[in-house]
Formats: sequence, structure tokens, C-alpha cells
Amino acid sequence: MTVQVIETYGTDITDRELAAMPYTTAIVKETLRQKGIVSHVWRKALVDIELGGYRIPKAGLLST
Repeated sequence: MTVQVIETYGTDITDRELAAMPYTTAIVKETLRQKGIVSHVWRKALVDIELGGYRIPKAGLLST
């Protein structure tokens, strides 16, 4: 399969060629859906809050 792609498109694949490969696009999208490129998103509490029985102080950081 890899050899066939290189023979057809060369070693540099542009967005245009990628659009012509719907299966490859689906694999990339599914991989990114399951395992995003960012492992944590940090959020800062704007006010004191109790969440799930835990007190989060204003300016405290939460990982989502």
C-alpha cells in the first residue's frame, strides 16, 4: 500500500491528495478522536467553588 501511494503521489502529499484518500483521512480523524494531541487542558477557577465535595479556591488550577 505504501509503495502504491508513493508511486501515485510521490513522497510529498498535499491536502489535495489527502482529500482523494478518504480511508486515510478517516484513520487520522479517528486516531485524533481517541487520543488527542493535548493530554491535559488546565483551567483556572474564577471564584471559590465546591466541586464533587472538594473545595477549589479562586485561581486554583484544574486539569480536564
